[in-house]
Formats: sequence, structure tokens, C-alpha cells
Amino acid sequence: MTTKFYIALIIFFAIICKNGSCCNAYQKAEIKNLPVLYSNNDIKDLLPRDSTQKLNKFKIALISSSVPIVTASVFIYMQHAWWKDTMQVLGVPKQKFHFDDTKELKYALCLDKGGHFWSTQFASTVFGDLLKWAGMPNHKAAWYGAGFAVLTSGIVEIKDGFAPWWGFSLTDMSANILGSLFPVLKAYHPFYKNFNVKWSWDFVHKSYWSTLQHNKGKIFMDDYERHTYWLCTNINGVAPVKWKKYIPGFLSFDIGVSAENLDGKGAGKHELFLAFGLDLSKITFKKFGFYNSISHILNFYRLPTPAQKLYPKNVGYLISF
Repeated sequence: MTTKFYIALIIFFAIICKNGSCCNAYQKAEIKNLPVLYSNNDIKDLLPRDSTQKLNKFKIALISSSVPIVTASVFIYMQHAWWKDTMQVLGVPKQKFHFDDTKELKYALCLDKGGHFWSTQFASTVFGDLLKWAGMPNHKAAWYGAGFAVLTSGIVEIKDGFAPWWGFSLTDMSANILGSLFPVLKAYHPFYKNFNVKWSWDFVHKSYWSTLQHNKGKIFMDDYERHTYWLCTNINGVAPVKWKKYIPGFLSFDIGVSAENLDGKGAGKHELFLAFGLDLSKITFKKFGFYNSISHILNFYRLPTPAQKLYPKNVGYLISF
């Protein structure tokens, strides 16, 4: 059942990458419309790299050597931050590998799935960008980036499979795979670059979760009341051609999801937000080349703007984190 599930998931994404319905209108016969439909950077991504361009061996070696370092660092961090209360030194018996989504679906009301998607799309994008910097073709770099993200997140899930409190989570791993493959979809079909999954952190309000005694000393990423995950749509990018000149290219329409009154055991309520936001990847400066090159990375974090909470209460915020 598990194997079939992941095979179906991969096939589904492969079909989208090959025959994305949103991109059927953008065939080679319509290449004359590219200046309207795509930005200059998107057009570059569609064009093949110069066949004479070679990989920079030094850069590839540098990037390759970082893979075991980053993977080990993630493992060590999680060992001390997430798995420390499952160690045998605390008298907890060693467990056999097992699957378990029971607690995973309760403790953060599934908001953590947004975290899995967000973190793996971030890792996939950064690693893919590094490979492109080393001279690797865009599509190939995107696939390698996705592979790196699946590898690192998969190691964490396998370790969870041996934890007595948890287990290998199919829903977590599904979110990891989908997040890892999202940059691949964007590489093949730049239209999807108009949609970004962003994360924001509430620096101001203290959460109910953090006041509970059994949560004392836990890491910040477990405090999901202060996380908000946003689906941000670039309005100019999806608007009809005749409207584009009236809409700023950096303006996005954002839908956010968070939670309140979490106790880590299933209590709490989801929160739903609507807001206009900023697409940093569309804000560039002539004299700041380095910022321009990483603006799409910075864009993974959503900057505070006014927002309207729709659920569970209808409340407006001058600034929403």
C-alpha cells in the first residue's frame, strides 16, 4: 500500500510537469506571446543552456561535499531538539520501525504539514540554484534539488519511525515530496511561479502552547500558534493581459492558515487570514545585483502587511505576522 501510494504521487507530478493544464496555451507555436506571459527570467529558464557550457568541477565538488555535511547537521540538530526525549538513557525502550500518523494528525491540527511542504521546497530551490550556479542545466538542477530535499527530509522521517512517541508519517512524507517537487513544476512551467507558499512567524504575541508546562524547553518550530503558512498569488501574473498594466507586478493576494489554543494533544482551532502581500521576487534594484539574485529566496518568508482574519473571529489587523 505504501509503495503504491508514493508511485502514484510521483506519477501524478510527472504528468503535471509534462502536460500542465495551465500551460497548454503556451505552446511553441505561441512563442510570440512570451514577452507578455513571462518575465525575462522566466524566458531564460525555458531556453536550453548553451551545449558548449561545461560544469564547473570545483563548484560541483564544493556543492557535493556540502550534502553529507548538511544532512548530518540536520540529523544532529533533530537528535537534540526533537528526539532527545525518546532516547534510551531516559528509560524509553527501543522501538522497531513502524508507521503512525495518529499523533501527527492531532498535535498541530495538521499545520505542520505546511511546514514540511515549505521547508522542502526551500531546500529544493536552494540546492537547485547552487547547481545552476555550477553550470548544470535548469531542469536537471531542479530534479537534483528535489532529490536532495527528499533525501534530507526522508532521513528525518525514517528516524521518526523508530521513535516510541511517533512513527514514520505518510502525511509528513507526502508533504515533503510535494514540496520538493514544487520547484520542479515551476522549472518546467514558469506560469506556476505566480504561486508561492510562504511562511511567517509571529514575533509579538505569546502563544497558549508555550505556556503549558509539558511544552517548556521545546524548540520554536513546535510552537505552531506562531506559524502562519500562506498561499500567495501574484495578481499581475494571473490577470488578463489587458489588466496587467494597471496592477503592480509585486502585489500578491494571500490566503493564510494558522492555529490558536494548541495544546499538542488535539485541542485548538484553525485560523484563516486574507491579505495583500509583497512578491519580493518582482522587486529589483539596478545597483543591488546580489539582492536581485536571491530575491526569490527571500520571497519564501512573508513580510508583515495588513490582514483580515475570517475565522474563528472576524478581526482586522493593521499588521499581521
